[in-house]
Amino acid sequence: MQFFKKNHWKEKKEDTPESMFQYHVDSIRGVFRYNLKSFRVWIFLLIVILAWVPFLFLNEYIISQTRTLQVEQQVEELQYQGMALSRQMSRSVYLENVEMPGLNATLNAEINLLADIYDGRILVVNESFRIVKDTYSTDTDKYTISREVLNCFKKGEDSRYEYYKEGQYVEFTVPIYDQALKEIKGVLVFSTSTRNIETMVEEQKRKLQIMEVAVCILLSVIAFFASGILLRPFKKLENELNRANQGDMDPIQVPDCQETERIAAVYNESLLRLKHLDESRQEFVSNVSHELKTPITSIRILADSLISMGEAPVELYREFMEDISNEIDRESRIIDDLLEMVRLDRTKAELSVQRVNMNDLLESVLKRLKGTAEKRNIVVTLECMRPVVADVDELKFTRVITNLVENAIKYNRDSGSVTVSLNADQTYFYVKIVDTGVGIPDDEVGKVFERFYRVDKARSRETGGTGLGLAICKDIVQLHHGVIRVSSDFGVGTTFVVRIPLVYIP
Repeated sequence: MQFFKKNHWKEKKEDTPESMFQYHVDSIRGVFRYNLKSFRVWIFLLIVILAWVPFLFLNEYIISQTRTLQVEQQVEELQYQGMALSRQMSRSVYLENVEMPGLNATLNAEINLLADIYDGRILVVNESFRIVKDTYSTDTDKYTISREVLNCFKKGEDSRYEYYKEGQYVEFTVPIYDQALKEIKGVLVFSTSTRNIETMVEEQKRKLQIMEVAVCILLSVIAFFASGILLRPFKKLENELNRANQGDMDPIQVPDCQETERIAAVYNESLLRLKHLDESRQEFVSNVSHELKTPITSIRILADSLISMGEAPVELYREFMEDISNEIDRESRIIDDLLEMVRLDRTKAELSVQRVNMNDLLESVLKRLKGTAEKRNIVVTLECMRPVVADVDELKFTRVITNLVENAIKYNRDSGSVTVSLNADQTYFYVKIVDTGVGIPDDEVGKVFERFYRVDKARSRETGGTGLGLAICKDIVQLHHGVIRVSSDFGVGTTFVVRIPLVYIP
């Protein structure tokens, strides 16, 4: 409707014959352009064309065959009559004296009658190529050396007829054979009109054209209903999708045909994925709210406690203020991690990739964490199997290694150990972090990369964890087209393995 409204406004503005004509042309063009986008229109046209075009060819074939059969039948009749005349002429002296009374006069009467019956012309040519008889009396005593006559004298048999459609006549020859002398004495040349045949063919053609129109109308009706029946499953699918669009999130079922069934299956799979994403989003929002609220609640409790104490020792005030400062730091870390996750989600392709010596990178990370490990008497060991240089974002990948090693130290036993090993093959390099800590229960190993997930929530908060570190690590590794895996033996230790391509391909 918008198309017609737009052009209707144009008509009001430019009310001239040219604009009116252009308006109608644009309107018709718009209707055709819109309708040709319809699958039903294409099915309709396909059915009509596939059924109607063969019918057209069949009609042309019938007309052509009818014309050929009628012409051949007429030629056969004339050839039979010509052979009878040829036998009579071969027994007489017709070719020497055409006007001789008696038998020759009878033959002339038969020739003239035959030419009149078939609305044609008959020539009698002797062996000197002279026309001794012409039913039209225009070429008598003239000579002819046409290809048909020459071939007839040479081969001594009836010629294949030549059909001249534009002139509407047929021409062929019959030899006059002298049985006694065993030689050809002359040639009969027949030219017969085919106007009666063409009239009959045209009449048949008109009847077939009427039949074509009737068949076209019938095919259009059949194609209209057939296209509707064929598209009925898709209409049902459209209704189901409209129902889902109005808020009904139940799976749709359209088992009418394989195509709609597959479309429905893909839609249901996408719908299920959207539900999971929505649930994850709601859970994420809930976790974010809880994590942000927890430090604020602690700060409020500590502040209320200070207010209610009245006069208290300075040491107690200092202890409470240190606790408040720690909660503020914790809140800041949560916010920083959330912002980092948002940046990773929004800038998936933004990596500052450069060639980095992985041996030096791991060594510098472990040096920074050495003090943290020594506080609990944890031994951190670096094992480099070979020199490794790879394409990575040094800042982001440093965060991955730092987070994994920090976790290995935090969740380790006192006097435990953390082993970091580096190896590579022709395609990838591998970083393995093995600790002797508390481990992860088997039913929770697959959840450690989820946002805000903690195996031991109480201990995580004591160590200052936000529950986002491993999720950030996974995102950074995937940005490098890598993989991170975890395996754990509960109560014995945990192993993280990171695999990254040596060469980064955007």
